[in-house]
Amino acid sequence: MKREYWFLLVITLIGLFLRFASLTIGFTLQGNLDVSLFPDEANFLVSARYFYVGAFPPFYLYYHNSLVLSPLISGLYSLFGVTAFSGRFLSALLGTLTVPLMYFLGKELFKNEKKALLTAFLLSLSFIHRFWTIRALADGPLTFFFVLSIYIFIRGIHNEDWRLYILAGISTTITILIKYPGILVYLIIFFYIIFSIYLKYISKRALLYYLLTIGIFAFTAVTLLLSQFALAFQPLDQIFNFLDILFSGGSNPLFYIFYSLFLDIIWALLIFAILGVVLLYSIKQHKKADVFILSWLAVVFIFFSFFGESELYRYLLPAIPAVYLLISNFFIDLIQKFRVSIRQFKFSKNSAIALLLIIVLGGFATTELVIGESLIVKRSTTYSGIHHMSMWLNANGTQSEGVMAPSNAIAQIDFYTNNNFEYFELSRENSEAAIYNYIQTKNISYIILSEHFPETLSLSIYSIIPSNTTHYTLNNTYSDGKFLTYLYVVI
Repeated sequence: MKREYWFLLVITLIGLFLRFASLTIGFTLQGNLDVSLFPDEANFLVSARYFYVGAFPPFYLYYHNSLVLSPLISGLYSLFGVTAFSGRFLSALLGTLTVPLMYFLGKELFKNEKKALLTAFLLSLSFIHRFWTIRALADGPLTFFFVLSIYIFIRGIHNEDWRLYILAGISTTITILIKYPGILVYLIIFFYIIFSIYLKYISKRALLYYLLTIGIFAFTAVTLLLSQFALAFQPLDQIFNFLDILFSGGSNPLFYIFYSLFLDIIWALLIFAILGVVLLYSIKQHKKADVFILSWLAVVFIFFSFFGESELYRYLLPAIPAVYLLISNFFIDLIQKFRVSIRQFKFSKNSAIALLLIIVLGGFATTELVIGESLIVKRSTTYSGIHHMSMWLNANGTQSEGVMAPSNAIAQIDFYTNNNFEYFELSRENSEAAIYNYIQTKNISYIILSEHFPETLSLSIYSIIPSNTTHYTLNNTYSDGKFLTYLYVVI
């Protein structure tokens, strides 16, 4: 086996160790795996549990619009049981496999093994990628198939092999069915083909193959999405939501930048400065690979910037591999210039920059490891209030009793209580009488209110329930250090 493949194996094992160590040890330090469920994770896990027992998921599972992920997780339940680990295992595995995949993509783009290895190494350490690929979410699998589709497309374009286009079409269809932003693969490849034809890097045959691929596989994806089974899964809801926000003027293209500055202005400015230098260098190069990677970044970033003001950086996860491709290209080029200067005993401006960036790279690796693990441990108890109340219901509630809670918490409670209760969203009525009538009509016995879900804090029920001791008794209060969660018993 070639030396670079040994390096790649070591890098992949590092990525594997970090992800599964975080998945098992990182969460366990603060409790157990199940305590740390995010609401979106719970939706996938509960949907998978319904499949596992041969039933169809209920419609309150608002985020189960992946036609691939929940059925796959249900299969893993047979191996590991109905646990959070089962759902997260798939994401962690595909997150790890993205590391060697980036090596092959980098090698195909740059024709340079060092750049390819550095890209894989950076992704293996990446705390953003690691944090979101140890969760039972669609974003990790989406990113893997996103990169896989791009890699196969690039190979097909370079080799003018129609069979690779077929494989790329299959991979892209899977990507779209995991999560609809997979359609962006076609847009990124389109820009690459047009640019390459314009500069006469490739023949127009590549465009013909590409259009045929879209004609066949985009039609297949749309057909699946519009099938009766898919419609029940509401896969088009997110697309319509995006169009709604886009045309209603509710989007902010610079939101992610402003949000980063708001979080920590010093670190944000430093990161923007470094990435700015890298981007300017790549733009100046005018090379085919650089233009392709910049197009990749631009398409994903612009698309999700117009999606609406959400601080969830996981939406940008399919663009993270492109960031590391640019950084690796920049670092290796400057390091090579630095080595030439050393041999000639002549230190240039580039040499000083390269030396500085080598130090930055070492600091980056250390920061990725330290911040990444501390963030994972910190967030491992984020929703512990919901878990605590669910455990109380398991111990004190009666099967089929009604539980009313914030809509985003229902899947979490369902998962923790093993579907032993009837679940209802918080009433949006504004009067005390209307709320009580709703509770009586639905035969609700327990009410959970939580500060974890800011979208519900403005509801009248948050002020009415605590002030009415005639109909409701505060039974349990839990604080995770930042948010309070309350459980009321209906008298």
